[in-house]
Amino acid sequence: MTLLSLAAAVTVAGIVFVGWEWAVGRRDRRTAAVTAAEATVLALFAALFFGSLGHGGWWLVFPLIGVLASGRDRWLAPGASALGTKALVRATLLTATRYLLVGGLLSLLYR
Repeated sequence: MTLLSLAAAVTVAGIVFVGWEWAVGRRDRRTAAVTAAEATVLALFAALFFGSLGHGGWWLVFPLIGVLASGRDRWLAPGASALGTKALVRATLLTATRYLLVGGLLSLLYR
């Protein structure tokens, strides 16, 4: 794994994550910075995963990480019960889908 491929992975993950936030209307610097950091950590995890374990099962691992990343804080937030279970499940599934999409792109990049 070269530094160039790692930089490309961080760039791809960052574009998808920040673009996703931009598309849903979160367009401030703080959100972009936190989302870029999240994309960097995911790209580093993907490098570790694909570099050591190979490509088998990535389609299951990345959505599960997405569920972990979105779950606890969202579900236990003070106003979570007012949103309703349907809205919380939808938001969690969208986050898992975002992680699946980035995991697929990174699996192609790390071949």
